[in-house]
Amino acid sequence: MGRLGLYNCRMAERVWSSRAKWAGNLIPVAFMAPFAIAGILLMVSLHQINALGVALCLLSLVAGWLAVNRFGLFGNERLRRQIQTRVLGESGRDASKGIFVGFARPAFVGLLDAHEDLGFLFLDQDELAFIGEVHQATVRRQDVLGVRFRANVHSTLGLGRWVGIEAIHKGKRVRLLVEPREAKTLLGNRKRGTQLRREIIDWAR
Repeated sequence: MGRLGLYNCRMAERVWSSRAKWAGNLIPVAFMAPFAIAGILLMVSLHQINALGVALCLLSLVAGWLAVNRFGLFGNERLRRQIQTRVLGESGRDASKGIFVGFARPAFVGLLDAHEDLGFLFLDQDELAFIGEVHQATVRRQDVLGVRFRANVHSTLGLGRWVGIEAIHKGKRVRLLVEPREAKTLLGNRKRGTQLRREIIDWAR
């Protein structure tokens, strides 16, 4: 799968920084840790695996899943406002006509977050455009080949997935990966992703 080749890097201090990414990871850990630690310490103190210790460890997984769903997008509204001001202010775009999304190139592997960049996706009359903090990409309507879901790190927990736009660019197959960040929870955005896929399919037709 080829690359879009339409990526422009901005040299300003990043809004989507490592610190912002760490927040979405550490908060769920804080919810998990007390239950996991209590369960492990209990079993260590008794020198045996018992039902309560195992139950506490399992409860830590449940607490972690719930926390990832609720706090995995910690600070998302602030990030949206900052990117709206910094990025769309420069481009003259109207945020109300776009969809706030996470973005990644197909080859990107993120250790802290699935999203390489944050920005807004626009379905214009003749082209689809992503305008992000670091990257920009456009796909002409007639070049879209299909839209399908693709797995990302959120998919391992059943909390999300990419909306992959397959297209032709300069004679090569390319893929644009986006995931909505409109809702307050990851599950809410997973549902929004289902709607977005349908919107793009209808638009491409």
